[in-house]
Amino acid sequence: MTADFEKQKNALKQIAASLTSDETKSLILSFAEKTGIETFREQAADELIRITGPAEVIPDAYAEFRQIVSDGIRFLLSGLSLSRLAELVRDQMLLKDSVTAEERLIVFARRIPSLHKLGQIIARNRNVAPCFRKWLICLENDTQGSDIAIVRDKIAVEISDAVNTFSIKIADKILAEASVGTVIEFTWLNPDTGNSASGVFKILRPGIKEYMAEELNLLDELAVFFDTHRHRYSLKDFTFIETFGDIRDALVRETDLSGEQANLRKAFHFYGNDPQTRIPRELPFSTENLTAMEFMDGCKITDALLPHAEKRILAQNLFRAVVSSPLFSYEERTFFHGDPHAGNIYAYEGENEESVSIALLDWSQAGHLSKIQRINMLRLAKGVIMENESLICEAIAKLSEFHAGDTSGKIRNIVSKAGFKPALHTDSAESSGKIRDIVRNIVSGKEYKNSGLVRKTFLIIDQSTVRGIRFPGDLLLFRKAFFTLEGVIYDIDPTFDMEEYVIWLLGKLFIEELPKRWFCLMFPHTDHADQYKIPLSNADIRKLADYLFIKGLKKGSDILPLLMEKNAEWLRFCLPYYGF
Repeated sequence: MTADFEKQKNALKQIAASLTSDETKSLILSFAEKTGIETFREQAADELIRITGPAEVIPDAYAEFRQIVSDGIRFLLSGLSLSRLAELVRDQMLLKDSVTAEERLIVFARRIPSLHKLGQIIARNRNVAPCFRKWLICLENDTQGSDIAIVRDKIAVEISDAVNTFSIKIADKILAEASVGTVIEFTWLNPDTGNSASGVFKILRPGIKEYMAEELNLLDELAVFFDTHRHRYSLKDFTFIETFGDIRDALVRETDLSGEQANLRKAFHFYGNDPQTRIPRELPFSTENLTAMEFMDGCKITDALLPHAEKRILAQNLFRAVVSSPLFSYEERTFFHGDPHAGNIYAYEGENEESVSIALLDWSQAGHLSKIQRINMLRLAKGVIMENESLICEAIAKLSEFHAGDTSGKIRNIVSKAGFKPALHTDSAESSGKIRDIVRNIVSGKEYKNSGLVRKTFLIIDQSTVRGIRFPGDLLLFRKAFFTLEGVIYDIDPTFDMEEYVIWLLGKLFIEELPKRWFCLMFPHTDHADQYKIPLSNADIRKLADYLFIKGLKKGSDILPLLMEKNAEWLRFCLPYYGF
């Protein structure tokens, strides 16, 4: 920024001790008017990006995306109200000169919910430099930012009719704070049992609705900006308009407490028979603007001080709850947690290893997987195992079938006015050829070759999105949940072998389904993938078993012996069942 800004900043620092926060902001606004509003906007954006270095958080492995991150943040800053921009500048000016760029970035992100959420996602990427991860992880469950008095007053208004009925007493400090919500503990008396219990209130941070409304409008405009200037970036075929519509929807869900309460009830039902997965029970005095739920008394899962054996159990339980349970089920539509960062997961230690369990918190981000989506995800995995390009392309084409219907009227208007092309369709020879080219490019890459089976499956979906293939929003959310979870599991137990656990789990489910599969083997016309927990038909499994057996014979000590070593019990049942 210019010397004028430096001069003003130094002057502010000298008198900061005698100024209130509002007075400091007023001085900055006065300086902006004297400098010229547009000049101030440009200078302020440049300075904020320089001193916080948001693009530097991006790992070297994704260095090609640093420019788009920097441009995106600059665009958002240039569109914020002058009042919010002044607040951002004030926060940075009043920090000590000795404060690190990482700390500055945390303060910066707290004021911008969309960046706060992005920071939470990036925090668990193992490729991020440790010094940045340390600070970004603070965003998972912060306790700073909101005025406790304002929060308590808002809660009191919401529960005014229930205070006496349930003898509610609100704590005098914030328990946790995230990108949009504030959590505070309370005690209450259950009139049915006469017992006292602890609970937590979740309420939106003061001013968050106004902040979000402004940022959501800017995200619509940013999508058009990126689409117009796509030649600057490596994302040549990326569907900016549609993808930003999904991001917009996700952020809207963050502020929809009624929607989160509905998700909480669905999750409580979905995991009701899983003793290792706990979901907080919603309490009877929730309102449209406040969620009341039972208190989970564990600790953040990455902070749990447990022996390695129990950490392994935690990693298994977490993977099963977030990934396996939604994928392997008889239900027509399954339910999953869309934001499983470590701050949303608590750990509990029981009397023995079998009782080590987890609690999944914060259900603002959640989604559904249909049976046909799960079938096609397993077919994609089958194609990955068999290194079969046709199977992979077919599965991607079916997964990417997107039914018309934009995420908001405004997005439709923007697309119409700008004359943008629709997302890639999958019902033409041209698009089939494009899918094939994209898949070949992905599977030939170093990251794909160095990944295991489960990660390869999700990586194909992820990289196909970057290259312009359009997927339904819930599938993209499931993909994001997997990559978030991957980092959390690594922090819990770096030795956890995802592939080994999946093979063991599939073996267990396969044995459970043997009676039904034997029946369908005798009556082949009844054999359909959608009637099994493992959504693969007998014919699918036979082809897979054939491939693994033949490949094992060809490579001697490769695939089949490895699978036998990792899951001898499953293969002892499976291979004779299919004629080996």
